[in-house]
Amino acid sequence: MRKYKTYNDIGDLEFLQCYRQMLSQMNSLSENERSMLYACR
Repeated sequence: MRKYKTYNDIGDLEFLQCYRQMLSQMNSLSENERSMLYACR
């Protein structure tokens, strides 16, 4: 899985696929980690 910097650095679909994959793999994120992920959207 490629690293992403911000939502604008890559295509929408690619980001959403990567984002969903991460969410399904990491359901036990802390609140801080969740906030950082949402901030990238």
